[in-house]
Amino acid sequence: MKPPILFLAFLVLAAIPLHSHSQILWEPHPVELDEEIKDRVRFGYLAVPENRNNPDSREIFMAFTVIESYSENSLSDPVIILPGGPGIGPNQFVNDIAGGNFTREVLKNRDLVLIDIRGSGYSHPRLCENLDTEEFRLATTFTSGQALHELQAAAITECAERIREAGAEITFYNAVEVAHDVEALRVALGYDQWNIRGLSYGTRHAMTQIQQYPQTVRSAILIGMYPLKNYYDRIPVYLSRSLRILFEYCNNDADCSEAFPDPEADLIEVLQRINNNPIPLPAFLQRMIGEGDHFITSSMIFGGVFNLLYQKNGIEILPILIHQLAQGNDWIVQNMSLAMANTWAAISADINLILRNNDEEEDSSFLYPGEWDNLALQLNKFYWGNNSETTLNIFWPELRGSQKAPTEVWDLSGAPVLLISGELDPVTPPSNGDKFAEYFTNYAHHIIPGSGHYPHADADINFAAFFDDPDPVRFDIHSHMEVQPLQLVTDVRVNRGISTTLALVGAGMYQRMILPGIAILLCLFGLIYFPVRFLVRKIRSKSPEGLFKQKLTTWLVSFITLLAVALYGLAIMDAMTINPYILALGLPAKWVFIRAVIVVLAILLVVGLVNIKSIWQSKAGVKIPSVLSLLGGIGFTLFVFLSGMV
Repeated sequence: MKPPILFLAFLVLAAIPLHSHSQILWEPHPVELDEEIKDRVRFGYLAVPENRNNPDSREIFMAFTVIESYSENSLSDPVIILPGGPGIGPNQFVNDIAGGNFTREVLKNRDLVLIDIRGSGYSHPRLCENLDTEEFRLATTFTSGQALHELQAAAITECAERIREAGAEITFYNAVEVAHDVEALRVALGYDQWNIRGLSYGTRHAMTQIQQYPQTVRSAILIGMYPLKNYYDRIPVYLSRSLRILFEYCNNDADCSEAFPDPEADLIEVLQRINNNPIPLPAFLQRMIGEGDHFITSSMIFGGVFNLLYQKNGIEILPILIHQLAQGNDWIVQNMSLAMANTWAAISADINLILRNNDEEEDSSFLYPGEWDNLALQLNKFYWGNNSETTLNIFWPELRGSQKAPTEVWDLSGAPVLLISGELDPVTPPSNGDKFAEYFTNYAHHIIPGSGHYPHADADINFAAFFDDPDPVRFDIHSHMEVQPLQLVTDVRVNRGISTTLALVGAGMYQRMILPGIAILLCLFGLIYFPVRFLVRKIRSKSPEGLFKQKLTTWLVSFITLLAVALYGLAIMDAMTINPYILALGLPAKWVFIRAVIVVLAILLVVGLVNIKSIWQSKAGVKIPSVLSLLGGIGFTLFVFLSGMV
């Protein structure tokens, strides 16, 4: 009996380096869960050593969520989502993820697992939360030159001090350690295998997972393949490539080519003009940041164009947006500025910088499709060019010392893999997928036309069918997605008032809505009061009061005011249906007739004010209701004209 016991002891001891600290601490979910999923969600922290090579290493805790399948007989191979960024914590979006079409299909027969990788999201401890405050994010977005350098240097110096005080070993925040964490979670949850879905930087983690633990990965879907080596100097080339495809789409569209005959020239002109004369931030955003001069610069316009290419709605709005900026309507980007700043708000900036710095290996020959054509050369003048090594070199060598993240060797894998790329993706172009394909023998690479960095969302691809039968060659992706052609936006009624009002509301600045809110309530009162009064008198067999025309005018003021409110609401919903970015410019052009409704309202107000004297002098009991109704109409009309919504 001794040999088996000794052999078992040997197996236990052999597992200690990976799992000796691994344990799960179950806790209530930090997000208030939607009713439909709250009984099927488990949330916890996986405790692992920060440095698996050091028996005295401090423990760190990875936050994770398990969304259990709807089926009582769920399959034993769940789907785990490896997040992008790096540094996006998907646990904070559990309700949105659970409500998505992809997740609903997966949950029919499989569990879904979300993980915030070490140092990100709800995982703790965090390394440098001072890099994630709203004020710092806004300031670093809208500050430039020496002031920006000093701001970043001070923040990173503070970050370095925090890391020293905590004794954190930042070398061990890398893709290999993340793979070990994910494997420890699989073991702790008791799954034999699972299926991986990786997006953007999550594809980098997925590749490492497949390389480190090939037997545990049943299948994988990789979307927007992130390079395995440093590539940030190629962003202008990638952006140029995406824009050329977009401009070709515009050239082949009769309405777009007629409205915007030379979007490339317009873009370069805009970048050059704003480079020479940066756009001041709107006052409300200046106040949110604090002291200092803050501007929208040409590099931010570059970044805005880059980010809009991530998804189909952004791609479709770009030609008209570039054209309007070329026309001098800079208020559009002023109203979009907060949205631009919040683009990466979900990313933990500290782990983003450190993880990329650990993982990326400089290689000037790696994956360099395309040439430095004229557009790329022009764009390069305005590129922010602030990669992780440049930012971290203020303190990185001292903290890292002689330690270095492990060098990864990419071997051939037979895992069944779907590679998905967006045709216009400006950050992970389809050529990245071709590079990834070199490491797989059982794969299919699909390029989704007209899509950006999120092709799965643009085409509403149902990947659950692939997990049921993971054969990438046999999988007919076309039967599991809906690809709509690009609908380039050309027909918009530019309206600064609509754009600014919605931007303020989006920023939580609701003061502007107090006046129209009160006006709407007064008009609702008037709309209801006069018919009810008429009916009550009719029921009581009282003779009708006089001043019919005057009261009708007052009632019509309430009715037309509320009609205008309803039309604005319908126009906004229509824009949201067509393309939400339209609201940054105004409204769909077909709603231009709302102006006529406002003119009719103004005429009725004039008539009502002329008649108010006769109403006030009469014995009819409608004096106060009439005044209130007229005040409601006046308040709404003033709001519309003063905010420029006509």
